[in-house]
Amino acid sequence: MGVEFGHTSAVKVQNAQLRIYDRANINNPASGVNTKAAEIINHNGGTYATQGTLGSTSEVVGSGDILWWGEPWPAEMVTKNYYTSSTGIKYINGLDSATNTNGDSRLSDAGLTGSYDTVGGTGIVLPLSDSPGSGQKNLSLVTSAMVWPKWTQYVNSTVNQALFFGNGQNNFGDGTNVSDIGKTFGGTGLDTHHTWSIALSASPLSIGSKEQYGIYVSMEYL
Repeated sequence: MGVEFGHTSAVKVQNAQLRIYDRANINNPASGVNTKAAEIINHNGGTYATQGTLGSTSEVVGSGDILWWGEPWPAEMVTKNYYTSSTGIKYINGLDSATNTNGDSRLSDAGLTGSYDTVGGTGIVLPLSDSPGSGQKNLSLVTSAMVWPKWTQYVNSTVNQALFFGNGQNNFGDGTNVSDIGKTFGGTGLDTHHTWSIALSASPLSIGSKEQYGIYVSMEYL
């Protein structure tokens, strides 16, 4: 799914987020549908870039997110089960060691296996990158800004990162270094248009029409 924000003058964008809701209140979970979502970033088409000391000569073919939001993250693969935005907001996803992936107790009303495994309600909101620019041109890996994939905040250690790439050269650290986290927020440039790409999977929990289901995207611009 593509999302585009346009303005009459060039602006920066922050706190962009995607919510799945019941079409009545953005803080309510959707009814009867499980949703998995992930932000996709092609990093301006770059698959190889020099990242400096950490991540040096990395084949960065991963997208912005490397794990699905709304799907339990494997506890042994992550340093932390959340992503922190440039304004300090924490976006939390459940682990496979938890009984409730989403955290919104209202989803238990469904009474169905897997009903907690979804984006939506007050539990899981999908964070989107700052200021991607038109066609995500502000997210290029070959700029001096050294944009890093979002997943480097939460996928732990060189060993686990290498599982996704098949080599040991992708050392982006463990997501705890403040200066490194600052590279994962997205772009910083001004533009009249900003675009995001989202992988979205929606599965009904039962047979029948699902009318209490909507997608809501919000952001701040300055």
